[in-house]
Amino acid sequence: MPLTNIDTVTTLPAAPQRGEDQDTFVSKANAFVAAQVTLATELNTSIGQMNTLGSEIEGIGNQVSSDAQGASNAVTSAENARDLAQQWANKDENVVVSGGEYSAKHYSIKSEGFKNTAEVAAAAAQSAAGLPSLAGKADYALKVNDSEDGVQWEQLPSPHPANVQSYVKTDTSSTTSTTWVDTGLSVTITLTDAAHRVRLMAAINGCGPGAMMFRFMRGATVVGIGDTLGSRESVSFVVGEASQIDVDTLLSGVGLFVDAPGDVGPHTYKLQWRVINGTGYINRGFDDSNDANSARTISTLEAMEVI
Repeated sequence: MPLTNIDTVTTLPAAPQRGEDQDTFVSKANAFVAAQVTLATELNTSIGQMNTLGSEIEGIGNQVSSDAQGASNAVTSAENARDLAQQWANKDENVVVSGGEYSAKHYSIKSEGFKNTAEVAAAAAQSAAGLPSLAGKADYALKVNDSEDGVQWEQLPSPHPANVQSYVKTDTSSTTSTTWVDTGLSVTITLTDAAHRVRLMAAINGCGPGAMMFRFMRGATVVGIGDTLGSRESVSFVVGEASQIDVDTLLSGVGLFVDAPGDVGPHTYKLQWRVINGTGYINRGFDDSNDANSARTISTLEAMEVI
């Protein structure tokens, strides 16, 4: 049975030198440090192979000794083989066993030394590159420090379920008000962090003889509207006027805004509306005739916590 082969250890890349420029030094240091992982793995594999080889050789010696029981010349051969096997397994470090080859013990000692050297070299390269220790830093990210003269570890935030509150309006409503009134769409959200923000999204389906205006409210505060200019109305979004030819026309309007309330709340958001003239409708057409050409829809308001 062939003996276990001992794999060759991959040669390390060139180590970084103090006199090299930063980019070259960092590039070499990264490659040198990365190679240590492969080196440590290969050394551990070689040590295991050497131990296996020692066990195999010792087993050969035992087998030869057993076979030598039948004849004196066989005994002599077996003893010689046993002695050689012991030398292959246990010959001291740096002492040749035969043909320029060394014992398993020699390679085991050397491998352990290489492993220790690699670990020291990796630590030195890591220190020279200004990298903090890796120990105990699972789930951490490396970032530039506040003084911008080095790097430091920062723990990654724990994932948390999405905080989304929504309201779905399935019935219809109407208004003739030319001043702001509530639509009935309202949500309340409590943030997990005062620095977080709220993304608002409204989708309205409806129609009117004139445009219908909508605006977001946080409590009694108007949010997410356009700039004021003269007598123009500042709004979040508009649903245009329905066709006077097709009385079953339905139009849609969507409003998006990210609000920063400044504290965790709870915060209540709602949608208000007003019309320019006539009657405005939500979730139905202007005529709303009872046939397959008339549609009933939904309208929604959603608040999502975002970082």
